[in-house]
Amino acid sequence: MSFWPETPISVGMSFALVVLIGCLLLTCVGKMKMRLVRKVLVGLGVGVTLSVAALLVASANADAQDSFDMTQNGRAYRCQAVSPSPGTGGSAVDCADRAYNGPFNRDQSMQLCAGSFNTGPADCAIRAYAGAFNLDQALSLCTGAYNTGPVDCANRAYSGPFNIPQALQLCSGIGTTALADCAIRAYAGPYTIDESIRLCRSPQRPLIERALDQILGADGKNPGLMLEKAFAKATREKN
Repeated sequence: MSFWPETPISVGMSFALVVLIGCLLLTCVGKMKMRLVRKVLVGLGVGVTLSVAALLVASANADAQDSFDMTQNGRAYRCQAVSPSPGTGGSAVDCADRAYNGPFNRDQSMQLCAGSFNTGPADCAIRAYAGAFNLDQALSLCTGAYNTGPVDCANRAYSGPFNIPQALQLCSGIGTTALADCAIRAYAGPYTIDESIRLCRSPQRPLIERALDQILGADGKNPGLMLEKAFAKATREKN
């Protein structure tokens, strides 16, 4: 699948452009004195106009069958099926092969990579298993991933005040380091661990981030200070 912001050009506009070109051809022909040449060029202009119009209609029908519109985070996108480039690792099969050539068995590889469009889940899970996470945790963290973002998120969260189950809850599938930073800032501020996870995973995260900017002030822009405050808060809550 390919995603890009939707900037459609209607078939009506395209057809109008083709008609305009045809009319210009006919106008130019009208100035010629040679009747035979005029007839030939008139036929050619009409033929070109009709052919291009037919191609536009066919293309529009094909696009309607092979694409659909969606809105994500308030922004319109058109999703269209495209042929994967050979040798780019762009399929679930490539993903499963990579996972199976790593630490995962056949069933785990198929579970991890079902529905994927690249090797992102396998890359993520292999890195997770090479670090702090066991096989089951790596599968849970990276299933549905597009890249290594979830394991980068979980490593950042786990290096902060979150334990492994909390890091998995925060980062599974959609995690990024920005998501982990959001949760660390939220916990360093007025929120609990559970609230921080829930708020920063929500679609309203940009609003949460702006609210944290107001609550934390200039300190909120200092990741090291936020991590220090989060650790201090975790220590107080354990005691």
